Amino acid sequence: MAQIFKTKLKDIDLSNSIIDGIVVSLDDIKGAIINEYQAIDLIGLIGVKIKE
Repeated sequence: MAQIFKTKLKDIDLSNSIIDGIVVSLDDIKGAIINEYQAIDLIGLIGVKIKE
């Protein structure tokens, strides 16, 4: 497990990475490259809830 704080992830390709449990600010993750499953995990950062 890695903890990354105050690190801009713009243009970093995380699409093949396991990001379960990532703690990151919206400002730091902005511009990162992610896949559709990771998007579901990160959508809470913008205050959106997904209804199942």
